[in-house]
Amino acid sequence: MRRSIRLLIPLAMLLACGCRQSRNEATTSDGTPPDEEYLVGVNRDIVRNEATDIRLLINRYGWNMQCDPAGYYYEILDEGHGSLLKKGDDVVLRCHITLMDGTTVFDSGKDGTKDLVIGRSDEPVGLQEALQQMRHGAKARLILPSHLAYGSIGDGAGIPGFATLVYYIEVIK
Repeated sequence: MRRSIRLLIPLAMLLACGCRQSRNEATTSDGTPPDEEYLVGVNRDIVRNEATDIRLLINRYGWNMQCDPAGYYYEILDEGHGSLLKKGDDVVLRCHITLMDGTTVFDSGKDGTKDLVIGRSDEPVGLQEALQQMRHGAKARLILPSHLAYGSIGDGAGIPGFATLVYYIEVIK
């Protein structure tokens, strides 16, 4: 038994070193593993396709939306009052959220308001970024691509993975 263990240890070390070396050799010209390069390309395609679909939706309805450098689209429908919201602000929102096909996934009229602290909430990062373009009492239309909403997984309920979301929001507090 001891003899076989003594033989297995060097064999295991040899295999481990060989695997590590072959993994290091399998890189692309920029030094990234092929799997990583493939995933980056797939993600770029997803973002590009979503942007095309979003532009088509905006054009179909004639919305006057701006694209933020972060990648979400917004249109302020009512400026509201006071200073711009910032990280750490506690806000209460009335929202109506739909998928791009119009399917409602949240409606404050039925589901209640959303209470959140900007920057410290489980709400999508795109929503929290967009709120910082708004003031108390403001109303806006937002479109969040999936990477700024619930990503590839969705929310586990009504929002599927890779879903672009359309928000109609009002900051009521």
